[in-house]
Amino acid sequence: MKIGTIGFVGERLREGREARGFTAAALAVPLQVTPAAITQYEKGIQSPRPDVMDRIIATLQLPAVFFLRKPERESGVVFWRSLANSTKLAQMVGECRLGWVQDITTTLEEHLELPPINLPEFNIPRDPLAIGDELIERLAAETRKFWGLGDGPIENVTGLLERNGIVLARDDLRAPALDALSKWCPENHSAFCLVSSGKESTARSRLSVLHELGHLVLHRGLDRWHLENKKLHQLIEAQAFRFGGAFALPAESFASDVYSLSLDAFVNLKYKWKFAIGMMLKRCESLGIGKEETHERLWRSLSSRGWRLSEPLDDEIPSEHPTLLADGIRFILDQKVLTAEQFCYTCALAPRDVEELADLGPGTIDPTLRTNVAMLPTQEPGAVPPITGKRATLFSFPSR
Repeated sequence: MKIGTIGFVGERLREGREARGFTAAALAVPLQVTPAAITQYEKGIQSPRPDVMDRIIATLQLPAVFFLRKPERESGVVFWRSLANSTKLAQMVGECRLGWVQDITTTLEEHLELPPINLPEFNIPRDPLAIGDELIERLAAETRKFWGLGDGPIENVTGLLERNGIVLARDDLRAPALDALSKWCPENHSAFCLVSSGKESTARSRLSVLHELGHLVLHRGLDRWHLENKKLHQLIEAQAFRFGGAFALPAESFASDVYSLSLDAFVNLKYKWKFAIGMMLKRCESLGIGKEETHERLWRSLSSRGWRLSEPLDDEIPSEHPTLLADGIRFILDQKVLTAEQFCYTCALAPRDVEELADLGPGTIDPTLRTNVAMLPTQEPGAVPPITGKRATLFSFPSR
């Protein structure tokens, strides 16, 4: 008689496999089983023997509890950037990692009061074809007004979204073609963004964040099939970029700053607005500032100077890092509400993943705990180790 793993949740094996970028055939090799066996595990037809379970934990570097507990995670529509250019596996990696950001957030919310979602409610058509440029410009301006931003430059885009209840994380999305993704959960009105780390300058990354804000403002009412239609997806992406540009560079105040249509003038504007020169050129085009031949000349000049990928001031604009998750975890650990081991067990994640997704410094959660977390239970699946530390009162993150 074959002895399997009691309480094994097959769909979690698939999630862990996809998060680590394995196909079923590739994972079968280190597990020393057949691809068909992987499929049976994931469908719940069979559960892995103890020796196979040990290899699963070691290969995927996830704790045993991860595979024994189905997360209570609200579903929602995921908005992908660069969907057409990314591989299916890369998309699955990103979506799984975004789900883990949700799990970390859920654990924090059991002990802390995080900023509530604060997005304006607009009467937006459900059909993307009915969302025109004029409407997008107006909604971007009204969102700025709703948040009390005025018409000037935004000092910290990442902090702005976090203060308004959008959980933002940065991660190596394991695929050059993936820039960012976001998710709107309609039942409890929560929003999550995952933006690629290390691939873009701060000036470009700031637009990526506002692009995701565009989805969360404009496209909350869309269904998944809208995004699976190639032509509609291209339109939805263009709308999010239009919103991001309009939100970043308000039409009237930005236009009044454009004193010359030259690259050197845009370098000076970059000091003030902290967005890429290429993005400002696009904004000028969308606002009708300058003639078509002038824009063509500027783009050619941008390419000849090698500024398509690397621009002046890219190294001088301070980087923006999310702080919401990191501050929350540090508070919980410092106040001894939970130990690092207990926090990771509650999330059902490895310390390395918590550190990466929460943008914690290496070693904030001791990497040596990974083995201990993986070897946890001699208790019922899903049970949490006893908490002996003090419990925190609800905690509000300050505006800054």
